[in-house]
Amino acid sequence: MRSPKILIYLMEVILLSGLFTSCNDYLDVVPDDTATIEDAFNLRTSAEQYFFTCYSYLPNFADPGSNPGIAGGDEYWFYKSIFDKYGWNPIRLGRGEQNILDPYCNWWDGARGGKSMFQAVRDCNIFIENIDRTLGIDDEEKAKWKAEVNVLKAFYHFWLMQLYGPIPIMDENMSIDAGVEEVKVYRRPINEVVDYIVSTIDNACEDLPEQIESPTDEQGRIDQMVAKAIKANVLVTAASPLFNGNEDLSDMVDNQGTILFPAYNAELWNQAEIACKEAIDLCHANNKTLYYFNDFISATLSDTTIQKMNIRNSFAAEENYEAIWKYSKSGTGTMQRRSSPRFVTVSGTDEPTRVLAPTFRMAELFYTENGVPIEEDKNWSGVDVLEKVKTTDADRYNIQPDVTTLRLNLQRETRFYASLAFDRSYWFGTGGMNDESLLPVRAKRGQPGGLQKEKDYSVTGMFPKKLVNYRNAFSSGTSYTVINYQMPVIRLTDLYLLYAEAINENRGPEDAYYYIDEVRKRASLKGVVESYRDYSNNPEKPTTKEGFRDIIRRERLIELAFEGKRYFDLRRWKLSKEYLNKPIRGYNIMVTAGENEDDFYDIVVIDEPLFEDKDYFYPIKEQDLYVNKNLVQNKGW
Repeated sequence: MRSPKILIYLMEVILLSGLFTSCNDYLDVVPDDTATIEDAFNLRTSAEQYFFTCYSYLPNFADPGSNPGIAGGDEYWFYKSIFDKYGWNPIRLGRGEQNILDPYCNWWDGARGGKSMFQAVRDCNIFIENIDRTLGIDDEEKAKWKAEVNVLKAFYHFWLMQLYGPIPIMDENMSIDAGVEEVKVYRRPINEVVDYIVSTIDNACEDLPEQIESPTDEQGRIDQMVAKAIKANVLVTAASPLFNGNEDLSDMVDNQGTILFPAYNAELWNQAEIACKEAIDLCHANNKTLYYFNDFISATLSDTTIQKMNIRNSFAAEENYEAIWKYSKSGTGTMQRRSSPRFVTVSGTDEPTRVLAPTFRMAELFYTENGVPIEEDKNWSGVDVLEKVKTTDADRYNIQPDVTTLRLNLQRETRFYASLAFDRSYWFGTGGMNDESLLPVRAKRGQPGGLQKEKDYSVTGMFPKKLVNYRNAFSSGTSYTVINYQMPVIRLTDLYLLYAEAINENRGPEDAYYYIDEVRKRASLKGVVESYRDYSNNPEKPTTKEGFRDIIRRERLIELAFEGKRYFDLRRWKLSKEYLNKPIRGYNIMVTAGENEDDFYDIVVIDEPLFEDKDYFYPIKEQDLYVNKNLVQNKGW
């Protein structure tokens, strides 16, 4: 006989989500050979399996097929047939193909590249309700496990909130006595959702250690630093224009007349500032600092290469003391193969596929070497950035001398060369560990890094170097060895930039300069005020809230480029419609090496993305609305 709680689970699935899941489908997430919830919590071993089941619903942050932050926006683009090959549903979002009958990236029901976050929350609730009766676990460890699962539950609500806006709050599972109408839940106003997420995290922190006690055994587990960093992200998101006083959605109400998007609340920025400061202070107290490259080989490298490695390894280092939350299941081996160009022809099955293709707007995004945008640098006034020029020895550590490239690719900031690779740019690593062994990327058609017959390829002719560990190596044309690392979900730089944003929005820019300048200093740039004073055609820009807002946003887009953050930042800033309706451009990858090679540097339009106002929030599946008429659809769908 099945447990009443399994029956409750099934009823909730049918009435809340409209997802007609079989009992067997549910039991797939229960510990092996466990037929009832009671059995799952009798022994430590099975309870621990259930504990890790609660973690299993986290998105695979490194997977373009799971994380819309990678493949759903304009940071990367893909050749048109790639969906048929890999089935990455987020790609459909950037092309305006979302729908209500069978939505892509369905994190509400768990379909088309999404996991059911409501099922995740239900399993978290079941764990919290039952773990206290498990034998063989002391009270302190039970409290810690419950605290971790409560933070997971809060995060799952937050993930849904980012994608759908107002959502039902599922703090506990329904009683066996609940009636049909009681199970037909309502979406709650954004402010209530945020308050619930924040209070859940706050309560959980009381039973969490400041940092995980065994990094080897507990990699990816939640501690106070992770919890407070998530809270900071939640509150900055809640204070941002998409959620805070969004006038386009001020008339969105449910069938009871409840307003789901309340009026603007300036206090949210104050709460966000406080939360960011608490998270940063805790991280500092636990020896989290910005990453600087200090590997055993650094003494033999030029300052230029070391500066680039400061940036690359802040994300792709195996031992990354800047990372606050590294999700242990987001192994990056596959992601690295999707990012790296080939330097030799590889015949093995583990060859780089290089399908994560940065768009040309990402190349335009980075600053000049003077630390200001190209379009605002007075030294670049009147310069044609698309002019084809010959390289010189001045950039010898960044790009091959005496070859053709675009003017755009010269005299750029360190993060440009550390994060992005393009034809004839130099790549440190892949077997060579000194400046004399730097390898040029060869990305023209027929070359190892370029378009080849029946192979995956970069549709833009560029590569996200930042994602690739420098110790990866090619072996005599037969294989590509990847050094796996755990993908940072949140790192200290992210918190610094969130904090600067919150300070500026709450009370102006002055106290925010330090955190921006710390990020810029690692990128070998002068402070923001000095750089704009000396080089910008708008020298007063950092001194106003509006001007500094623009600077902070650009700093986030640059510093966190290719990490899956841009997609969510553009949404919360309510700028996706501005960015995601511009043509996707790249190099002319059809040009064959040895045949009119300079034509490769003609920038071509690859695709035309589509983003409408309704796309700021995903649609709820139409069938779900039919089953539960208390749910209101997102506007425009």
